Amino acid sequence: MKTGEGASPKFPGTIDVGAAAALISASADITLIIDPLGVVKAMHTTADFDRDGFSNLVGRKWEESVTIETKSKIASLLADAVEFSALTTAKTKWRQVNHPTANGMDIPILYSAMKADASGSVIAFGRDLRATAALQQRLVDAQHSMERDYWRLRNAETRYRLLFQMSSEAVLVIDANSQKIIEANPSVSKMLGDISMPIVGQRFPSGFDQRSVDTIEAMFARVRSNGRAEEASVWLSSRGGLTTNANALASSGASEYFISASIFRHEQQSLLLVRVSQTPADPRVDGEAKSVLDAVARAADGFVVSTVTGTIIWANQAFAELAHTSGHDKLRGEPLDRWLGRNDVEFNVLMANLKQRGAVRLFSAGMRGDDSLAAEIEVSAVVLPASNPPAMAFTVRNIGGRLTPRSSILGSGYENGSANGLPSPSVAAVAAPVGPTSRSVEQLTALVGRVPLKELVGETTDLIEKLCIEAALGLTEDNRAAAAEMLGLSRQSLYVKMRRHGLGDLPPDDQDVVTN
Repeated sequence: MKTGEGASPKFPGTIDVGAAAALISASADITLIIDPLGVVKAMHTTADFDRDGFSNLVGRKWEESVTIETKSKIASLLADAVEFSALTTAKTKWRQVNHPTANGMDIPILYSAMKADASGSVIAFGRDLRATAALQQRLVDAQHSMERDYWRLRNAETRYRLLFQMSSEAVLVIDANSQKIIEANPSVSKMLGDISMPIVGQRFPSGFDQRSVDTIEAMFARVRSNGRAEEASVWLSSRGGLTTNANALASSGASEYFISASIFRHEQQSLLLVRVSQTPADPRVDGEAKSVLDAVARAADGFVVSTVTGTIIWANQAFAELAHTSGHDKLRGEPLDRWLGRNDVEFNVLMANLKQRGAVRLFSAGMRGDDSLAAEIEVSAVVLPASNPPAMAFTVRNIGGRLTPRSSILGSGYENGSANGLPSPSVAAVAAPVGPTSRSVEQLTALVGRVPLKELVGETTDLIEKLCIEAALGLTEDNRAAAAEMLGLSRQSLYVKMRRHGLGDLPPDDQDVVTN
């Protein structure tokens, strides 16, 4: 924009003041030509000033076009203006003033002025500082936001620090690599029984019995490897060791604790947040309940409690004897499938049915020793969803001494028309003809003396074979690969026998010939 009135005064040299102002405006955002009385005679600006409501200053005193607090700076600019000359060595001074606009916003401009000619005319050129002001405002806002966040974090830290100190639960912050305690609340000292004992800097765990120390070390290793929270039950004994039964436990001063750990990172360091809480005593447990617990510990049948993943939490002495171990205290933390089940398939079938149904009765299985099958057993089990953490309870009975020849082949569950506590065909249903030579057990018994023994044995073999296949398919929920492994057959052999007895939905023809 170029505005003015009358002829422009001559600029020293070869160009007039107007031309000089236009030349300067090419590098400045605004250029003003002011007469000796301080009145703006001409103005050159960029298009941004027109768009933002900057008014025309021509014909007005320069100092009246600025805000009241910057009028003194206009007087200083006019007074300090130096003469424009190639020989001039004085430096012009820059001053920031604010111009009000029609939209209510002030436009900050950094001005410098110099004399144009001997008459006293002055050329003022300025730089638009709105971009710089906006950046400064953003920095100020960011600083205020940081200060608010800082105080918010300080308040949150104060609250959590107070909660940390007042918590009745023992809470520790531990270095994940060295396992040295970095922070601990007062409840940790109370748990260990010595409030004056220094905690920070010690290696955790300390004060627990050796088996609990091994459990905690294994739990920390799992947390470090998979990054997920872990939980476990441990024992803290004032006499330095774990007792052997529930009654002696209370008299020895040992206490059961529930410990959990989770990993987090802080300042490029891996830390463990560990919580230790004492298992609360149930006020409903009276003398009668204690007698029941003691009876379970002394029971002739094996009793074992495990986690839902099959890790032993507690076992009585009878189960330890079935497992051929030196004591039941050695079983804690061990996998249950190390002893329970003839093979992994049988144990997995038991666990799958238990998780699906919530309870299993009279499941026929085998008890393994360290190197061989230790005993034939019956297992009844139930899920304990209300326990913390959720657990499973198993009763294990040795039935090896009372197996009859028939029950040892068919499994004790078939004596009552069911196998392993799962639905199975009744004797009458099994007696229905499935082939030209198949008969029921009663019919076979009635044929003794009238039919050669060789034929009776052949028909008995077919009947037992069918019953075993049906039982295996029922236990594995029609998983034929698992049923074949349970029966000791290849999958193709199982398919041939299923076709022979009309079981399943297999096609009737088979080109492969497989022998037992």
